[in-house]
Amino acid sequence: MSEREREKIYWVISLGLVALSPLLIHSLARLPDLAQGHYSISDHFLEIPRFFCLLFASLLGANLFELLLALLTRRPILIWKKNLTTAIEHQCQEPLDSVRARIINNLQRLGFTSEPLTEENKIVFRKERKQQPSHFFDMTLSGNLLLHSADSGTQTHAEVTFCETVVIETSERANLRGLANEIVGIPSNHDFATVPFGVYSAFSMALLTLVCSLLALRVPWVRPWLLVCAFTQVIATATAQSSHKKNPKNHFGMRVAWTSAYLGLIPCWAWIVQSIRNLMD
Repeated sequence: MSEREREKIYWVISLGLVALSPLLIHSLARLPDLAQGHYSISDHFLEIPRFFCLLFASLLGANLFELLLALLTRRPILIWKKNLTTAIEHQCQEPLDSVRARIINNLQRLGFTSEPLTEENKIVFRKERKQQPSHFFDMTLSGNLLLHSADSGTQTHAEVTFCETVVIETSERANLRGLANEIVGIPSNHDFATVPFGVYSAFSMALLTLVCSLLALRVPWVRPWLLVCAFTQVIATATAQSSHKKNPKNHFGMRVAWTSAYLGLIPCWAWIVQSIRNLMD
């Protein structure tokens, strides 16, 4: 599954929840102690541990939802994998020296340092991690290529390694295969743009807020958590926006973050509706 396809699934789910949100806002606005549950908490020191609990839950929830999505779409699940590697084979009609020169130029264009081992017909390449990584190409990448003459051409074996620890594999394998094709010179329209993790964290926080809002309809002690949910949602959305701004050309998915912000602020929308009703009575 590509990153664009994953983001579209999150977007569709978000739109579905937005369509249902007026029912939840209407139900919350009918609670007589909604404002009290928001703004008259006896022990304000509890706000800090609640905030960190929700923040941790949103980070964990983003990974758990990704696992659920992988199960539902029957995508192979890869968890906590270090040095993820992809290999491809390619044969062309060009002579070996021409292929070697073209591959070295491709590596330089992509920002890799390479070391040709002429005697072994091997090219070793590497790209170091940036100080503040925000994209696939900002991580440590390495690999090697083996070239040998074949019938009327050259056979190339390429291996590319993502030298990081992948907590849950999402689009890394597809990116590695696309990168290997770029290096070898295989025509490809692979899109390396990614969705910042902050976007998925904001989506997860929105789901937590919806769950807390539903529980608050029946369980009074959950209501003081609603304001903290809304505040945490604002922080999560701001983090997603900050990540997007660091590399806007290679990041997308902010539409999911903004719909998540709306969903995460449902307790505030309910309070506004309740206030307007009280003024009109």
